[in-house]
Formats: sequence, structure tokens, C-alpha cells
Amino acid sequence: MPKRNAKIIDTREFVRKVATAEDYLMAISQLQQEKKQDLVRIKDLAEYMGISPPSVSAYIRDPLEKDGLVIVMERKGVKLTDDGRKKAEFLLKRQIIVQKFLIDVLGLTKDEAHIEAHKLEHAVSDKVLERLETFLKRYTSENE
Repeated sequence: MPKRNAKIIDTREFVRKVATAEDYLMAISQLQQEKKQDLVRIKDLAEYMGISPPSVSAYIRDPLEKDGLVIVMERKGVKLTDDGRKKAEFLLKRQIIVQKFLIDVLGLTKDEAHIEAHKLEHAVSDKVLERLETFLKRYTSENE
């Protein structure tokens, strides 16, 4: 049996961890917008993500609170810090760019693009994102 490449396994684990943190930030941001309030109850976040409230509470404390992306208010909920809000805005921008590429260039439907973008967006580097955005601007202007 071939030996597994430890670097590939480490990369997959890293992407999985980053994806989870990013999913939480996006979910908190989405709920803040939907409910038109900064504070998101753990119960609401857990329901939104399909995860148990104790799991959500544990994950929010480490790494999100530890990294200064959220503030946890005991027995009340969680809210994004300024850094967390900026990160969530960046994540939304990245999601939109990836989805636009999948729809406009590759011809996927909106539903297909949403599913595929969620898989891809966590692994797209800033450099690739910048180039995708530049490409899309040219592509859009050429195809108008």
C-alpha cells in the first residue's frame, strides 16, 4: 500500500479547520443581518448550523473568541468584533466572486454554484481570489 503524504493530510486538516471557523463567522453575520441585531443567541446559531448548542459554545470559545473574532456574552449570546465583522465581509466577497465565476464562466446553475462555491471558497488563496476577480472584470466587460 502506498505511503500517504503527510503534507497533503496536514493541508486537508488545515482547510477543514479554517472552513469551520469561516462557516461560523458567516453564520453569525447572516443571523445578525436577518434578525437586525448584533447579538446572536447560541441556540439560534446552533439551529442555523445544524449543530448542538454545547458544540457551538465550545467552538466559539476556541478559536473564535480566543482569536478576537467574537465576543461571548454569558447566557445572552455572541457577536462579531470589528475584526470578526471585517473577516465575515471578506468571506462574503470571496463567496460571491467564486459563485460568479462558476455561474458566468463555467455555466453552473445558481444552486450548483452555491454548493460548489462552498467547497472551493475555503481553499482559495488571496492571490487566486485577486486573479479571479480581475479575470471576472475583464470577462464581464468583454461579454456585455
